[in-house]
Order: sequence, then C-alpha cells, then structure tokens
Amino acid sequence: MIKSSKLILVVFILLSHFVISAQSEPLTTKVYSPTIKSVLMFSSVADYAFPIISLNAQEKLNLSFDDLKPTNENFCYTLVLCNSEWVPVALQPNEYLQGNSFEQIFTFSFANATYQKFVHYSLSFPTENMTVKYAGNYVIKVYRNFNTEDVVLTQRCYILNTKTNISSRVHQATNIDARYTNQEVDVEVDASSATIPSPYTDAKLTILQNGRFDNAVTTLTPKYINGNLYNYDYEDGNLFFGGNEFRAFDIRNIRSVGINVSNKSIDTAIHINLKADDARGSFTHLALPDYNGKCLIANSTASDPNQLDYAYVTFTLNSISSNHDEELYVLGGFNNWVPSDEYKMVYNESRKIYQCTVLLKQGYYNYGYYDFKSGKLENSVTEGNHYETENDYYIFFYQKNYTYNFDELIGFQKANSGTVERR
Repeated sequence: MIKSSKLILVVFILLSHFVISAQSEPLTTKVYSPTIKSVLMFSSVADYAFPIISLNAQEKLNLSFDDLKPTNENFCYTLVLCNSEWVPVALQPNEYLQGNSFEQIFTFSFANATYQKFVHYSLSFPTENMTVKYAGNYVIKVYRNFNTEDVVLTQRCYILNTKTNISSRVHQATNIDARYTNQEVDVEVDASSATIPSPYTDAKLTILQNGRFDNAVTTLTPKYINGNLYNYDYEDGNLFFGGNEFRAFDIRNIRSVGINVSNKSIDTAIHINLKADDARGSFTHLALPDYNGKCLIANSTASDPNQLDYAYVTFTLNSISSNHDEELYVLGGFNNWVPSDEYKMVYNESRKIYQCTVLLKQGYYNYGYYDFKSGKLENSVTEGNHYETENDYYIFFYQKNYTYNFDELIGFQKANSGTVERR
C-alpha cells in the first residue's frame, strides 16, 4: 500500500511537471492550418484599430479569416488569459471567463464569382454569452469541431482596465553610437489610481514598434520613482532601430495596374508580378507616407466583400551581395513579421535576383525585406535604419494581480514618432 502511494505521488509530481512545462511556453499569433488565410483582428473603435478594448465597455474585438475551401466547417473559439510575456496563467477558463467557456462561429459567407474559392468567417467579442472578468493579455484560440486540440489559429489581443496615465516621447537616440539609426522611447507612468506595493517587481512595461513582437522591449524597470510617477527615461534599453518607410503595393483593383505592380496574368488563377526592388541600406532617408507595416484588405471595384479575390503575388529583390548566404524574408503586418518558409526569398543565380510568390487577398499592403540568418530580424542592408522614420509605438503597463497571480493591464498609450526630435 505504501509502495502504491509512493508510485501515485511520483506520477502526480511528473504530471505536474509536464503541465507546468507546457504552460511555460508563450502563446503567439499563429496560423496552424495551411488553408487559413487573411487573418485580421482589430478593435471596433475605428477601422483597422489596434486589437485592444476596455473592460466592461461597448467596444468589440473583431476577428475575421478565410478558409480556402468550398464548404464551411464548424469552428469554435475561446480565450486564454496570459501574463505580460504571453505565457498562459494557471487558472481554469471559468475563473477568468464569465458565461460560456467557448462560442461557436456562426457568421460565415461564401466567395462569390472569384477564381479562388473560400469561406469567410468573422466573430465579435465579447458576446452576450461570453465575456472576461479581468483585464490583461488574451489569446483568442480558434479550433475545429469542439476539439480544443485541433487548433487552426491563435491571435493575441488586449483587454484594458485603465488605472494609470501614460505620457511618452519618441526622439533621436541620446546614445551617440545609435543617434542616426535608432529611436528612443521615453515613458512616464502616473500610477496615482493604482496600488502597487512592490513596483520594481510587480509593475511591468512593454513597448511594441508597429505591432511587432520580435523586437519588443519588455525588461525595463523604473529608472526612478517619484511618488506615484514611474520614470523610464533611459539611453539604452528603450532603443529601437528606426527602420525605413515601408514599401507598398496596391492590388485592390485586379483589372488595373496598381502601385508597384509590374504586370499580371490570369489563367485558372490570378498572377501578379511586382516591380523589382533594390536594397535601400545605403540610401538616405526619404519621407514617404506608409501604413506602418499594416495591410488593408479591400476591393476598389466591388461592393460585395465576398468578391474579394486572391492572387499569387511575386516579390523580387535584386541581388544584395556576392555570397548570397542570407536568409531573406518578405515580411509585414500581413504575416505578423514571422519568417516562415512561405515567405522566404529564393535566390535565382542566372537572373541575380531573390524571389518569393505568396497567395494574398486583394488589398493594399506594406512590406519589407529582412535577413534572419543571425536568428533575429535584421534589415540594415535591405532597408536601412534611420532615426527620422515614422513609426507607431504601443506602450502597455501591467500591475500584478495578487489574488490570481497574473499581470493585469492597467495602462495603454499609442505614440508616434512623427517628426522625430533631433538630439
């Protein structure tokens, strides 16, 4: 009996270890099914607004996607509460969700008179039957046929309970070595309405550039605290490479040649070749309007959203070096800056060019070329880095929830470099 009890204890410890290990990995914005395309998520506050809404407000998170199949499937979704680093918290869904623990996606429509067949799905959260109890980082998880293991996509989003006032300033880097290539984001948080007993350990700040997660600033602690004012005015840890204004192409009208389109053809599908791009790393900065990496899905010639078609878009980048051992990717908000094989540029030795063909829905797209050989995205050669570049910055401030041991989102601000102050 004693041996049996010990065996049960060992099994329990091992299972607990595996559960904790499984929960230690952060959840990301990711598509798991090759037929799922054009995933978009925005706040209802404004068209294409960042996916953050206020707790217990009338605002909605709107998620939409296409499944490139002729018939519809049964999709469900739920929300997963995460800490500030996107690791799921050790709570059951009924502890942070109010009402149902999942909902079915009943809103869908079929493609109409398009070359590519697809079913378009959409959802709005919260619903009458499901909402959240707390503010924080959430991941919407969409899965098939009530099987939570058959996940087709995950999407990060935010629920905000404002208890702070954030002010920020984006300017040319103070650090002399980075002053011509980097932007510095200085932040001050007024936490007068919050109670944070241990601010150096229980308050967390995150800064995103243009919605990217790969270069997010997450490790800053206050430089100093003056009463309820938390100051994050550093010369290093809060630096971002300025990058360059994004490249763009316009395929909202398949019948005409849009911005940066070289030519198109149609057989059983639509094929679009973009104009060949040159590396811009050695160019001086040129101020051009862009969409800060985002894409706009639209058809300029049809009012029916189900008539938006897909096209095979070919990107071309002229040779950038003599050894060609780079791992180049075409990236932007349309693929969440994730360097997967689908977006990898392949070098053509005979033509001295890199190319990649991607299936994309009609719209207006921002993009850039990034090298991932070092294990992180780098664009100093392909795009260049300039302190003058116009970028969006999203600033998040978290407070530890002592009752349930997670990071509650209590402050948010969107800042823009605009005309960056020169130091």
